[in-house]
Amino acid sequence: MTEFVAVAARAFLALVFVTAFVGKTLTKNGFRGFAQSVQGLARLESARSAAILAWIVVGGEGLAAALLVSPFAPRLGFVIGGLMLLLFTGVVIRSVRAGIFAECRCFGGRGAIMSTAMVGRNLVFLAIAVVGAVVPVAPVLGNLPLALPALASGLLLAYLVIRYYDDFVRLLLRRHATA
Repeated sequence: MTEFVAVAARAFLALVFVTAFVGKTLTKNGFRGFAQSVQGLARLESARSAAILAWIVVGGEGLAAALLVSPFAPRLGFVIGGLMLLLFTGVVIRSVRAGIFAECRCFGGRGAIMSTAMVGRNLVFLAIAVVGAVVPVAPVLGNLPLALPALASGLLLAYLVIRYYDDFVRLLLRRHATA
């Protein structure tokens, strides 16, 4: 059972970080938009400083993704990913408390306004990173009947959260506002 959890958590976080990395680096506009959001969140006056900080973040996401898909150091990928998520959660909490209505371009393209819902999402991601870091990572490639469903469930769940979480939160907030 722990092998299933380890593989699903690894697939989940790998897709989260790959999507974030690719979304920010695939196009010039993706990175530019992210760097602008970093500039607003960090309250930096220099666009150059914001771009450097944005590249550091993107580099950390890329490193976490590479380690998570690597057969050599997945636990380190969970640790680096968890540290990144801890940092992201802190930034969101600080922004919400300070009343900074900045858009986070977490996955590159479209963004979402910093909110407590984003804190919740990041805490779920962080919990998955912690579980992945502490659950024994056993080799499961020899056990495909276990590995494939775990891989598929981790990827599917990550896709659904990445694609629909912000839409779901907007829908709930609209319904709450009309009630």
